[in-house]
Amino acid sequence: MKKILSFLVAIALFIPVVRADNSAPNVKSTISKDGTLDFSVSLTDIELDLSVDYEWGISSSASTDVADWFDLEGFTANSAEVTLDFQDAKFRNVMALGDTVYLTVREKSSQTERISDAAVDVTIPYAYGLIPQKIMQGMCVNENCWTVVFPRSESGTYSNAQQAFAAQKITDEKIISDYLAIKGSSDFDSKLKDLISNLNLTGSDVPENFRVDNNSIYHVYDEDLGIRAKDKSLFFIWSWVADTTGVEGAKPLFAVTIYDHNYEPSNSNQGQSSNVTKNDEPVASKGTSDTTKNPKTGVSIYAVSGATLIILTLIIYVSYRKKVM
Repeated sequence: MKKILSFLVAIALFIPVVRADNSAPNVKSTISKDGTLDFSVSLTDIELDLSVDYEWGISSSASTDVADWFDLEGFTANSAEVTLDFQDAKFRNVMALGDTVYLTVREKSSQTERISDAAVDVTIPYAYGLIPQKIMQGMCVNENCWTVVFPRSESGTYSNAQQAFAAQKITDEKIISDYLAIKGSSDFDSKLKDLISNLNLTGSDVPENFRVDNNSIYHVYDEDLGIRAKDKSLFFIWSWVADTTGVEGAKPLFAVTIYDHNYEPSNSNQGQSSNVTKNDEPVASKGTSDTTKNPKTGVSIYAVSGATLIILTLIIYVSYRKKVM
């Protein structure tokens, strides 16, 4: 009996252990503040073998296959970081389809997935999207007009998109005070984006009526937005960009900035939102610049090793023999 037990235990020690699947990692996505719409994605609480080469890719849904794979570089045993480059069509064409993409990491040689369908928030916040700007680049006649200027030479999916704009007079004294506090500062643009981001604007704050330029030149003037020469106030200027020629089903993009129309304190509380020309009524979703999620990484398999099964069998067998004897 002792020889049999010793033999079974020896076999059990050589049976490989089937490990459980990786636990869900922490995923944090952060949009670039330079207007490029790129996202930096960090993965922590993961388990990677430093001697193995990995690759990664994204899909528009958990049920959709990854179309393009990229080498995973600079990872550690417990963390990794990747960049979703909005200029690259391989990323943009997936990111344009919704506010969530699904990231997968697999071993290059065996194609064994180490992280499966980790949800990544790619919501473009109002403060860091395609911000409306005043320009005088030929398309404006004798004065500045509003348009969306893309930050890169190749804008891809949204480069020929329809643009629309809306204005809202700002009457909130705190917003006005915060704006005046940063006006004229050397890093004004950055502080303005932070100010708008901290307002936590939601879809209910987005105007219902947007002005679309009917001449398809993608610009409008102050008077088109209901801003009169005597309105010496601060305004929210909203932009709406909807793709019309690129990826089918691409989401519309919303953004907002604060426009100082020769602000004078005496005009700060004269009325509510300015009138805008009703032309289109796009629907918006809430934006956020920093999100943290704990997505699913495939199905967790709580496996029992072969050795454990044999030892349990031995215990049951020995108990049975004692009862019989």
